[in-house]
Amino acid sequence: MKVVHVGNVANIAYLNTKFLRRLGMEADLYYYDFDLCLAQPEWEDAQIEGIVNLGDPDWRKKVELTNYEPPFWVHPINMTVRQGALTVKIPFASAHGSRLERFLYKWQYRVNRLIPAWHQYQIIRQSFARRQLNIKLTLKDSIFYFDIYRFREIVQDYDLVQAYGLEPISCLVDFPQKPYIAYEFGTMREIPFEGSLRGQLLAAAYQQANRVIITNPDVRPLAEKLGLRNYVFIPHPIDEEKFCPGPSKIRDKLEAQFGKDVIILFAPARHDWAEKGTDKMIRAVARLTREQRSLIILLMLITWGQDVQRSKSLIAQEGIEKQVLWLPLLPKMQMVEYYRAADIVLDQFNIGTFGLTTPEAMACGKPVVVYFEPQIHQWCFSEMPPLVEAQTEEEIYERLKELLKDPTRRKRLGEQSRAWIVRHHGWRRVAEEHIRLYREIVQE
Repeated sequence: MKVVHVGNVANIAYLNTKFLRRLGMEADLYYYDFDLCLAQPEWEDAQIEGIVNLGDPDWRKKVELTNYEPPFWVHPINMTVRQGALTVKIPFASAHGSRLERFLYKWQYRVNRLIPAWHQYQIIRQSFARRQLNIKLTLKDSIFYFDIYRFREIVQDYDLVQAYGLEPISCLVDFPQKPYIAYEFGTMREIPFEGSLRGQLLAAAYQQANRVIITNPDVRPLAEKLGLRNYVFIPHPIDEEKFCPGPSKIRDKLEAQFGKDVIILFAPARHDWAEKGTDKMIRAVARLTREQRSLIILLMLITWGQDVQRSKSLIAQEGIEKQVLWLPLLPKMQMVEYYRAADIVLDQFNIGTFGLTTPEAMACGKPVVVYFEPQIHQWCFSEMPPLVEAQTEEEIYERLKELLKDPTRRKRLGEQSRAWIVRHHGWRRVAEEHIRLYREIVQE
């Protein structure tokens, strides 16, 4: 069986493909080479020296990459070059010739672009009719949302397609017809219900999929609202062979600067007050530093997210600038070092579940303070993770205060966290759940 993974937000597809390869599955990854650095395989496994700007498409040219060779199963998609039937040579005309030649070139170019676009439009409409989809799609819409020729080149040699984020939309077109899995990593929360054409297409892609993989337990009611009966839960992919306890040079440097007794809090989530509750966390830590003056407390934050400036203003207002260490965007090999350096990791406090930060920190043997609702997770975890639960500013403050007073409990929680990840969230479980799913689909 050959499986192709398409799309790679947050390197989730890269990790899934990597884990499947470890178990002997013939799996490949196609990803967009112009996406954010967070969606590039190097960000996950390379040693990167230098500071990366999140939105810089040429970031690789400005840093040093070591100890990494892209695996043979990784295939970048370069969207700057149009492939397939949409690329047509124009005879008897020149873009740089006489006025007549330029005139011929312009109109032949338009005609030659229109013919395959119209052909694509008809194929899409036929596919929608076969699927009984009542979605109004104009020619312009079809050009914007679909590139069936490129997609055919990617998937035609595989038995099964696993599409991430918005990529399941491409699977709605039977060109060629392939069984497919739609992979959700937060994209089900709002997009299918927003009323836009994009929302209609993604909702249809979920409904038409052979299976939908849910990685966020809290979206189950939304899957039911969409009328899905084909969804399964598989955890976010975490490589606990990389994210694991160990010494940290970062810790050594910080202890040399602040003293051996420094308490290091690490909050790597992006600054998004509405979704992550970053402001509550900052105020709780500020209160802690004021009231626990006998302790040296350092809060490490990453400079990314839409509310960074708001967070900096709040930190200044609270008067804790000297207790905050701002870090640049960290590739994952560096992130491991900072997890290991921390005494406690803080995640998000407005959504009652976790993404990648919490299990990465747990795999490194660290206690995690996060807003976690056990009832949301009972349908997908037989054993609840040993997390320190907090939602409000007061709760975050109290939980941190308790942990600071009890290093023995911190150590025990870290050990329990690591063990839970290996049992319920480790790379082997993720890969085996995928393989089981693939076999079910092929046998249908």
